[in-house]
Amino acid sequence: MTQEETPLQHRLIEEGFYDFVKACRAHTNVQLNYIDDERFLTRYLEFRGVIFNPDLAIYKMEHTFKNPSLMSSRDEIGEDAARYYQVFIKRYAVVIESAFKNANCELRSQEHMHLSWKEVEAVVQCLADQLKSGRKYINEAAFGFQYSLFVLQFYFADEMNEKIGDLLAEIKFNDVFNIVAELGKVKLQDALECNNVYALTRITLKTTISYSDYSETFALYLANVGLLATLTAHITEISYRDYLKEQAASMFMDNVFELVYNMAYHSDSKTKQKFDATKEALLNFPQVGNDYRGVLIMMSLVYTMDEHELGSLSDEPKVVDTIITYMQEAMVKKERRSNTMSLCELADGLTTLTIKMSNRSKIVNKGGALSALVNMVRHKNPKENASALRCINSLAQYSDVRLALLEFPDLVDAMVDLQMATSVKLRAQIDDTLKTIRSCTSEDSVDSLLSGAVAELNLIQETSTCNNPVRSKLESPLPSTATPTSASNDQTKCGGRSERLRHEDEETLLKNWTYLVENLVPRYVITGLMKRGVFNADDQKDILSHEDVKKQSELFLQKLLNSGPGPAFQHFLEVLETDFDFIVKTLSDTMGK
Repeated sequence: MTQEETPLQHRLIEEGFYDFVKACRAHTNVQLNYIDDERFLTRYLEFRGVIFNPDLAIYKMEHTFKNPSLMSSRDEIGEDAARYYQVFIKRYAVVIESAFKNANCELRSQEHMHLSWKEVEAVVQCLADQLKSGRKYINEAAFGFQYSLFVLQFYFADEMNEKIGDLLAEIKFNDVFNIVAELGKVKLQDALECNNVYALTRITLKTTISYSDYSETFALYLANVGLLATLTAHITEISYRDYLKEQAASMFMDNVFELVYNMAYHSDSKTKQKFDATKEALLNFPQVGNDYRGVLIMMSLVYTMDEHELGSLSDEPKVVDTIITYMQEAMVKKERRSNTMSLCELADGLTTLTIKMSNRSKIVNKGGALSALVNMVRHKNPKENASALRCINSLAQYSDVRLALLEFPDLVDAMVDLQMATSVKLRAQIDDTLKTIRSCTSEDSVDSLLSGAVAELNLIQETSTCNNPVRSKLESPLPSTATPTSASNDQTKCGGRSERLRHEDEETLLKNWTYLVENLVPRYVITGLMKRGVFNADDQKDILSHEDVKKQSELFLQKLLNSGPGPAFQHFLEVLETDFDFIVKTLSDTMGK
């Protein structure tokens, strides 16, 4: 150590810091104005020291973000140090904007970004150069790349992430992919020990394939180089060994399942053919009460199974509930994510699960998922719009939930608003979806229901009062087969025509039986009828115990038919008027025309 050197400077020289600074300048053309300042150098070494321990590095970053008071005061030197923090991985230098100093700022705000896009491009190109020369230092080089990308992803706004993803694909990181593929050769015990590399690999893949147009190509590449096969082997081996009691093994499996899920979500038809062994391993994996892991497993299966295979799954109800919970959490967050999953991913998962009736029932029940879908339709992100519309359109193909879609507040209005403000292609898709949703009240269906409604209105005259408020609202637009002349004559008619009208009503009901079975959703009607004393709890249990909504409708109509003319039909119309007024409005509008 020379007399002019401080102990700190001597340490930095020994560790190659100044050579590193020179390399940084060559790659990025940035100037480190305070490299001789003790405060800057101390902060640099403090940060650099944790890089060799990934767990500590990530903990320190998260801890610092959550506790801005731990940062030094905002002075000129501190700003410069924050801007030019360096990640030093053995002999490989990577320049990133860490944003630690700006922990008290909004992390995703363009206003607080110090690096220009040109500098980001230089950083990513620097990563590529370093990795290409670092093949014999696989773990260190891969970790450096992944950690840097992690910080970039965590800090930059979504629009920047899209550009980063495109840039990664444009540079064609074949060497990076090969480094990732090296993980495919790692045995389970070694994999458990290098779980940090797996964790950051997961983040790397998610960033690369979620924010670029090359996602399917990348997913196919990873499957072809053997990473999928190795992950499948890990899943199978873990299933038969007592590893999951160990926290490290449990965390490792979460990383493995996220890697598999990312590949499954972005797989094309060719890649899905490589998932046969993986699907079997996922189906056999023991469930240990981890909802997030359960969602990862189920959604990986959902994205790679055909319709026949999906029909055999049995755990979707819990997964559907969890997905809906995640969607409700994500839609109120700025980053629009929950447990690393975006709203688009979650909505796409629901779309595939709509194939099963019990899943559709859960999706529309209580409106949890529908409120999130409406939120997505109204959001400015076109990707969210498209994902939400795919899910809504998939639901609309099934008559058992169309009524719920049409009835749900703002859903149709949100789609109409989007239809007026979006591209021609999306407008056509929205138009088709709206037509499908409204098909339960299309002209043919209205004509069919209309004859039944008229007969039911006539039956109201058979009551002792012959004075029903529901009829008074409907009799103007709807024609009546009765021609009352006086109160006494009406009462005479009510008594004399009772039996004939009952048979007419039964005939009308039977004539429209198929339409009603297809379009009624009993659970929405039966509650109102129970309040009016028409059905009891046993009736409700008997009807709703069947999973098939059509079977529910048949039982409901049979009980309604057996109840005879008069109060039951009167109350049925009251429920329609109170809870399903859009049907009455549609009937009225149709007759008005």
